[in-house]
Amino acid sequence: MKCSAVGVRGEVGPVRAFVKRLREVAQELNLEAQAFDADLVFGAEHLLVAWEHAERAFERGTNVASDRMMEILLFASGERQITTALEKLGLKEGQEGAALLVVGEGDPDPLIRKLGLGRDDSLLDGRVEMLPAFGITKEESATVDRNRVFDLVLERVALGELWR
Repeated sequence: MKCSAVGVRGEVGPVRAFVKRLREVAQELNLEAQAFDADLVFGAEHLLVAWEHAERAFERGTNVASDRMMEILLFASGERQITTALEKLGLKEGQEGAALLVVGEGDPDPLIRKLGLGRDDSLLDGRVEMLPAFGITKEESATVDRNRVFDLVLERVALGELWR
């Protein structure tokens, strides 16, 4: 199964309506998709690693959520509770962009176009000032090479395996 993490720009509008439309359009294209607050995504690898952990959780029967996309959100957020994960990494009202994780054999670009959005993968770059949202202190981030600081987020994603 192919998995892609992409950044998108454009009017997201009301979150519930957008998520419903995202799932409908993805299903039409034989894909699955989940939207995230791009401000808290630290590279495509962040979402891809969360997907890998979620897949493994379903294979082992240790998944918390019954929905694969929600399980991915739990891992990506580094949280144990769905409500907390949504508050942290879910879309917010009025956002002008988002991160999408698209799972399936198709290309994510037709999905993006059908949603009336434009692709902008620079939204996935992550910002050091957002690390505290994952419980990463300045002192902790100072212990790793500047080029590896976002690996601390991947570590939080991996810790989700231990909480099960």
